[in-house]
Amino acid sequence: MGLITKEVEILISAKNVKHLESKGYEIPKIKNKNGKLVFQKNIKILVNVIDLQNGSHAEIDIECDCCEKLLNNIKWKDYLRCVKEDGKYYCLNCALKTYVKDKANKTKLKNGKSFEQWCINNDRQDVLKRWDYELNDLLPSETTHATANKYYFKCPKNIHKSELKNIRNFTSGEEGVMNCNQCNSFAQYNIDNLDEKFLEKYWDYEKNTIDPWDISYGSKKFVYIKCQEKDYHGSYNITCSDFVNGYRCGYCKCDKLVHPLDSIGKLLKDNNKLNLWSNINKKSPYEYSTHSGQEVYWKCPEGKHEDYPRSINSSNRSDIRCPECTQEKNESILQEKVRLYINNIYNFTLLHENKCTIKCINPKSKQKLLFDNEVKELKLIIEIHGVQHYEINWYHYLQAKHNNTTPEQELHYQKVKDRYKRMFAKSKINNYHYLEIPYYTNDKKETWKKLIDDNIDYIIKLKYIEDKNKIA
Repeated sequence: MGLITKEVEILISAKNVKHLESKGYEIPKIKNKNGKLVFQKNIKILVNVIDLQNGSHAEIDIECDCCEKLLNNIKWKDYLRCVKEDGKYYCLNCALKTYVKDKANKTKLKNGKSFEQWCINNDRQDVLKRWDYELNDLLPSETTHATANKYYFKCPKNIHKSELKNIRNFTSGEEGVMNCNQCNSFAQYNIDNLDEKFLEKYWDYEKNTIDPWDISYGSKKFVYIKCQEKDYHGSYNITCSDFVNGYRCGYCKCDKLVHPLDSIGKLLKDNNKLNLWSNINKKSPYEYSTHSGQEVYWKCPEGKHEDYPRSINSSNRSDIRCPECTQEKNESILQEKVRLYINNIYNFTLLHENKCTIKCINPKSKQKLLFDNEVKELKLIIEIHGVQHYEINWYHYLQAKHNNTTPEQELHYQKVKDRYKRMFAKSKINNYHYLEIPYYTNDKKETWKKLIDDNIDYIIKLKYIEDKNKIA
């Protein structure tokens, strides 16, 4: 019976993807950073065993064709090597019994068959044509097909120099030994698939001590590749296989590796704010990226308050203002932008906090719950909500410490007050429009402007329809 296993599940890799595609298998692919389609890592597919590469390590179950003994977990490459000339597979005991008597005769026949004749018999004239008659001292007809000596074979594409190959390994079933190493090299793969000038643009000849033509594109060896995004990043150390699979400069990724020129330290220095970096921090500001979510300590620009913790990206958004100073000024950055925008763009009366027409009272504390802004003519309340309205931050910790509560309770209480103010404004008694502008709309696109424009436009159209209906 021989082969029992019909299909096996194998992991897709750079070494087998082209072979599998040539056999008609569909390989799942995704776009990498450069927009090129590459196969997904850690993906397995079901493959017919007869479509496996000769050197595959996939394990199969087989049965001895002589004694019918079941053999499990045999590597495919070992199975092929042990299949005899009659096309049958024999276990070790049966092979010894069957072939030991004819060993002498078979050895003579084996030694008496030339490599040329072996290629003709096995329909491998393609390999025979690659014999380098200039570099080899012997003709293919003058050397045995079982020799362990190495001979020169030309590149199948005629673009690389001839390479030494072990004939016996090839005639014993190791198909891959005849492949042109340079055709499958790191250099050739990237010239074919990435850039014709790959070596000129990417390869760092000063740092690399290895020849890119001598290593496989799927190798785990580390090489130095020049960053294509920023010259000052220089070269980065990466394995050939990772580079082929789409991984690039660690500085550009800004994951764990941060270049000093891309750091928050450089940004602070350029804006004369390096003095705001607190001495409490154990690391240098040049070790963090400008958009890092890491919480660090900052100094108060006015020198009035204690050093405070806040994430780097949040500090960037707030122009590294001290939160207590901002609170004391009673006007956030976004609030200031909103006020100036409405005053400059629209010809409406803008009231602020205590000057607002409607007054909301906290039913629990009996204290005033002031509104940030009121567009008087439109009966529109505009509330500017900082991060403390959505998630726990320094404000809730301070309040919790003062009120002997928890930050979670303080955040919940803040949301309850916000909800009450919204309901109060929109109630039938007051009949106000209500617009909430979250802190995160203060982005590069200034999304908060669109919120204001859309709401004002809606109210004006609604008012027009109402006035028209009254006249009718």
